[in-house]
Amino acid sequence: MQLVRMIRAAALALLISHSAAADDAPQLMLETGGHLGIVRSLAFTTSANRLVSAGDDKVIRVWDLATKRTEFVLRGQAGLGKEGSITALAISPDDRWLAAGGWFSADGALEPCCGDVRLYDLSQRKLVALFKGHTDALTSLAFSSDGRYLLSGSADKTAILWDLGPRTALKKFSSQKAAVTNVAFTGGGAAVVTAGADGSVRLWNTSDGAVKNEYRLGAAVTKLAISPRDEVIAAGLANGEIFRVDPGLEAGQSTLAKLEGPVRTLVFSKDGSTLLTTCDCLDTSVRAIDVKTGTSKSLFTGHDNVVTALALAPDGTRVASAGGEGHDVHIWALDGGQRDITLGGIGKAVWQVAFAKDGREVAWGTSDPCPELLSCPNKPAPLTFKLKLPAPERPLGEPEAVKQDEDQTFLRARTSYADTLLAARTSEASKRRDDTLEIREKGTVRAVIQRDATSGFIHSAFSFVAQGKQIVSGGTAGTLTLYDRDGRSIGSFVGHTDQILSLAATQDGDILASASLDQTVRLWNVATRKLIITLFQGSDATWIAWTPGGYYTGSPGADHVVGWQINRGAERAADYVGADQLGQHLHRPDIVERALVLGSAEKAIEEAEGTRVKLGELLGRSIPAFRITDPAQEANAPELAQVRIAIEENADPIKLVNVTVNGAQVARVTPPTGSGGLPPGDLSLDVPLYAGRNDVRVALVNDVGERSETIALNREGQGLLDERGTLYIVAIGVDKYPGLGKRCGQKGKSSCDLRFAGVDARALADTVERRLGPGHKSTVKRVLTNGGEPDNAPTAANILDAVDLFKKSKENDTLVLFVAGHGLNDRGSYRFLASDSEWTGKGLRTSTVVTWFALQEALELAKGRRILVVDTCHSGNSYNPRLGNAAYHANIIAYTATRFDQLSLEDESVGHGLFTFAFLEALDGEKSSASEGLSTKGMANYLTRRVSELARERGAAQDPQYFRGRDAEEYLLVGR
Repeated sequence: MQLVRMIRAAALALLISHSAAADDAPQLMLETGGHLGIVRSLAFTTSANRLVSAGDDKVIRVWDLATKRTEFVLRGQAGLGKEGSITALAISPDDRWLAAGGWFSADGALEPCCGDVRLYDLSQRKLVALFKGHTDALTSLAFSSDGRYLLSGSADKTAILWDLGPRTALKKFSSQKAAVTNVAFTGGGAAVVTAGADGSVRLWNTSDGAVKNEYRLGAAVTKLAISPRDEVIAAGLANGEIFRVDPGLEAGQSTLAKLEGPVRTLVFSKDGSTLLTTCDCLDTSVRAIDVKTGTSKSLFTGHDNVVTALALAPDGTRVASAGGEGHDVHIWALDGGQRDITLGGIGKAVWQVAFAKDGREVAWGTSDPCPELLSCPNKPAPLTFKLKLPAPERPLGEPEAVKQDEDQTFLRARTSYADTLLAARTSEASKRRDDTLEIREKGTVRAVIQRDATSGFIHSAFSFVAQGKQIVSGGTAGTLTLYDRDGRSIGSFVGHTDQILSLAATQDGDILASASLDQTVRLWNVATRKLIITLFQGSDATWIAWTPGGYYTGSPGADHVVGWQINRGAERAADYVGADQLGQHLHRPDIVERALVLGSAEKAIEEAEGTRVKLGELLGRSIPAFRITDPAQEANAPELAQVRIAIEENADPIKLVNVTVNGAQVARVTPPTGSGGLPPGDLSLDVPLYAGRNDVRVALVNDVGERSETIALNREGQGLLDERGTLYIVAIGVDKYPGLGKRCGQKGKSSCDLRFAGVDARALADTVERRLGPGHKSTVKRVLTNGGEPDNAPTAANILDAVDLFKKSKENDTLVLFVAGHGLNDRGSYRFLASDSEWTGKGLRTSTVVTWFALQEALELAKGRRILVVDTCHSGNSYNPRLGNAAYHANIIAYTATRFDQLSLEDESVGHGLFTFAFLEALDGEKSSASEGLSTKGMANYLTRRVSELARERGAAQDPQYFRGRDAEEYLLVGR
């Protein structure tokens, strides 16, 4: 899809009215690290180490150009539709102030509707003022060269000069006959330049507000630029012409160049010799125009679609350009067009969606089937990924590649049913492609469904559903509507925020899948028209699925891409709370799976335990608020650094302060018993360091959620954490289950006893002690298996006693927990089955099983480097869907024996489970080269290759999984 049509569709979509005022309920938003909508404005800071960008997705991103990542995000009041969209940015010359304007009130609001200007303090990252005076959307902003004044232009046909001292309006320039599209200062602020949709360019005296000169250019002025050398004005027009306007010459104006379409961007080079420009046309390059000769050449071609914003770095050597289908920002050298930096997120538009014929899988693709056309409803393109959907006998899968021979087996949109056909056409009245959908029965048009500005403009995707009894059609702005066979609207599916690109339904038509420019796939219950889940997959293999109520599952750490904006009123910055900060309440794979099985998120929540706290209630309360006050980044920090934090007042008191260094847990501060929580105020933390770089993460937790901040400290020379203290080993292997009877196997009629869990536990504990022990000052080991002393039998009580060893750990210790045996998923709670586990009339006796939380908490509370090795996947129901995410957030290194949908294999020929056998091989080093040093990542690589190889030799498949905490360091297990 050419972005030029996306831009125009987006502009038209702004006309769609919403009768309701702004919705102040928390709004779910994706946070992919980049923009999700058209970027309409870019600005470098004067220091050139940051770039600021904003646009249709309503957030302002401040990029750190050294790290090539978003440093922070600024937010303001935003609502449904276009409310909160940003069209203009400007940064003051001293980099202190950032001004932003756009559509800043509710859709459909009466005048004054949306012309506020937000002023942010960049150093404090705060919204500090709201300038009110315009009565329509903001189009352009500019600071004076001395930073004292701000100039704003608006669709209300005026420009306003603001004094930043008292923050008041000084003058209003109002003789334009149409919207002011651009504003600028000249003469060091002595004159103001405005351009209008009426084709005019006017120069005004700043002192008295009088018009000095006026130029008529024949078409709407879309862009304005002022030469830094001689203050010649360049004006780009809607008809593609670029005019040179020279107030010092009697002729005043002349045509400089002509583009293929409306001028989208216009920027002078620092010496004024070159104009950089782009257009709303099929030419997606940034063009350079010689100001003297008018000759033009393509300079930068790195975008895959129309460029929507340009900015020149203060030193004049680099250019930032935004655009393309991914809304990425490229920074490149002006002298040769060579790209240096790409700034963007991990999301992509989803162009295709389909179901497997049996409805057990949903698939999607990200290739545009018709980049040369405005729309091509239901035209197929390759499917790239698929997801196995859950059923009572199997868990939800993980995204995996669609094989080439599988693509044609999936069901896409159904446009015929019996003798009825669906066909899109272009109406003669509107001449807008695919704005009409015909329902043809036996060759005769039975009904016509017309789209216009109030209903999504076009039929971009459509399909029969509900066994052919109903029709669903999608359009722009997230419009998704259900109709009967006579074309009468039944209702809407509400959730998408951008154009619908593809639809598919299960064979019976009861479940609908939709794909959108908003980068998501959504599954709906057709009968109720309610959303079941939303699915997002990033380009870095991150994926997450969530219900409308906020319960989610996904890859470890994926919860950082979803969150909620909470509006605090027009004059205050909006808050944002990520799903990762509320994970203790909302990470519920069981609810997501059950919602898909039942076809209802509401019913899944009703059935689930532990859902008394509602999302709205959580977001109405506050996660911890604090800041790190000392130290700043240090060139050479002491081996025991003093980190000070300031805790803010909170109605939900702080229950924990947790500190990690490069993923190793070094400090935990809890409130005194009976105090209710840590008080607000200053808190000093002793933080031991490693040699070199130390990423110190401080996290505060209360009953609502968690907030963390990270600082980097550098230590020259050895640090306290470089010495390895005690090696703690707890190995648990359960072979005997006398209390379970014959309840295992594929038909649930076989013995639950295992052969090698105990052997695995003993061998792993001995090998870890032999290979890792010499690198530590001492070793503490406990092994629980069947057949030994009663005190070391793997009963529930003994297991809990054994993991209590970890409470003694110190900052430079290493902890290894190995668990082998049966596991069970019970209504979302994972349980490890101890040897004394037994069935009662209703299920397992609670006192004879070990909840996974108890094992997880033992590691989370421990200090030092923590390693978890899990081989509990001997049956399909033993998969622990929470383990990966828990390990990620707790900074634990975790190895598991299999994928979610595989069995963990045992083999008498090697005397072990294949996973543990490979683990022992890696540690001993004959095949893994561990004698030369084996890291945590090296272990993962060896297990992946070796276990897969061993399984293939036995005609099976087994793929171990490796989970690394978000800050956990890759360190040596064996070797120095």
